[in-house]
Amino acid sequence: MMQQVKDGNAEVAPLSALSRLSHNSDKQLHVLDFLLAHGVTVLTTNCLLSPDMVAVCIRPLVNPTRTTCGAA
Repeated sequence: MMQQVKDGNAEVAPLSALSRLSHNSDKQLHVLDFLLAHGVTVLTTNCLLSPDMVAVCIRPLVNPTRTTCGAA
C-alpha cells in the first residue's frame, strides 16, 4: 500500500480498523501521517480521516470484522 501511495496510485485506504496499520501506536501514527501527507483518505468501519476532514460514527461503534477489506 505504501508504494502505491508513493506512486500516486491510491486515493483511499479502506481498513476494517486503524489497528490494521499496526498495533504499535508509534508506527500507526507514522503510517497515518504518511498517508494523510500524501492526500490519501483513510476509511474504517467507524471513521473517515482525510487531510481536510475527520468524521466519526455517532451511533454505537461497529466491531470491525477480521476479514480483509475487499475480499469476496
